[in-house]
Amino acid sequence: MGVCPEYRSRIFLSVDLVGSTGFKGGSGAEAGDSVHPVWIVEIGNFYQEFPTSLRRFFDRQAEAANLATSGLEAFPTTWKRVGDEIIFCCRVHSRDHLVCIVNAFIQALADYGKILEACGGHLDVKGTAWLAAFPSPNITVPMGDDDQNSPSIFPDEKVEGRADTTPHEFDFLGKSIDCGFRLGRFSSADKLVLSVELAFALCEAAESDGCHFIGIFDYDGRRELKGVLAGRPYPIVTIDTQRKAIRRKVLKQEMTLMGRSPVEAIHLQAFLQDFMSDEGIEPAIFLDGSQELQQHSFPRSYEDFRNRWHAHAAVMKRSEEGEKKAAEVPDARDDRDDVPPDVNAVLQEIGASGEGTSGEEWKCWPPGLAQAMRGKDHGDVCRVDCRVPCPCCFLRRLAAHRAKAPGGALRRATACRWSLIRHQTAARVAQGNSNTLTPSTTIAWLAPVSSKVETHLWSVAAR
Repeated sequence: MGVCPEYRSRIFLSVDLVGSTGFKGGSGAEAGDSVHPVWIVEIGNFYQEFPTSLRRFFDRQAEAANLATSGLEAFPTTWKRVGDEIIFCCRVHSRDHLVCIVNAFIQALADYGKILEACGGHLDVKGTAWLAAFPSPNITVPMGDDDQNSPSIFPDEKVEGRADTTPHEFDFLGKSIDCGFRLGRFSSADKLVLSVELAFALCEAAESDGCHFIGIFDYDGRRELKGVLAGRPYPIVTIDTQRKAIRRKVLKQEMTLMGRSPVEAIHLQAFLQDFMSDEGIEPAIFLDGSQELQQHSFPRSYEDFRNRWHAHAAVMKRSEEGEKKAAEVPDARDDRDDVPPDVNAVLQEIGASGEGTSGEEWKCWPPGLAQAMRGKDHGDVCRVDCRVPCPCCFLRRLAAHRAKAPGGALRRATACRWSLIRHQTAARVAQGNSNTLTPSTTIAWLAPVSSKVETHLWSVAAR
């Protein structure tokens, strides 16, 4: 059994090349000193140089803030590349750590923008940043995992820990991730767009005595984001990333003429707090120094997740213990066709209470196997001589007759239930109609369906 995943917030930083489409079809299509067109060389440089720049500025920020990063994967690493876009990911360990990351990202955008400007100004960079909480309401999925091992079914701290270290080997899914991608269309070379969770956390940092946040907030009103907040408008909070001093001066004068004053962090924080409360958006929780999160400090979504995780883990543990005990029962053998008389009497009595073996009675099986079984008689499929149409119905009927069955017979009948599953599955595979279904996968499918009845049966079998 694994370990329940810890609560964590991860920050995602998206940097995108501005003007790349026109550049590819214009002067960038010409061949330079390389065998490739200039645009390919420029994108290759972008992939290589921007992550290096981001790491350099982060190290400076961490050193200046005396940030303790020993033993932590503290700097943003590449999650994925999508065309002309690089997305970085990092687990956030504290509020000061968050400020260092965003400060470094702002500086890296400015630095690389200057490099592109010196190269002719055909391209520029823009950024988007957002926070997402794990393991709930967002999830971590290892690349290439099948459904049986997917952490979306049963998450584990070991998987989350690997994702903190090597995010490029994982995918991250959830409403916060969707929202972050949607926000990208509002970013520009002079505006870094933030999610409301990230903006709120940075406002808190700006009003605290911790690491100094260098960004200047602005607010562009609310806009509709497809698939976010059920179509209700979403606040567009930005950070000024305008590099040219004269242009920044012009914008400041324009705001004065329009009667607009700079956005102060304390007022933006109050607005975002009320907005998030109204929309049910949970603020991110961070540690400060060596402080540990107390149980009451966790977001509600994580508390609910943790309760479900432990309940499911308990069911799985009981099931595993039950399988082990059933395997030790001498009569539960797969290599015999006969059934002990007392066990057979119980099975026959249960079968007699059924409705027959019509095709519909296979509906409790997984879809692929159910379709293949439909219309078949049990005698054609199972060597156990009974009229039980499927394991789910077998469990239900066995539970209903537990009071009538002698203790030893019921114990062996319980073991026989697993034999029934193995026989039916083996016969199905032998017919050549299934290459992937195995007894173990059938048992894994059935366990959560019949856990309550099974708990009782195992308790009886253990007597």
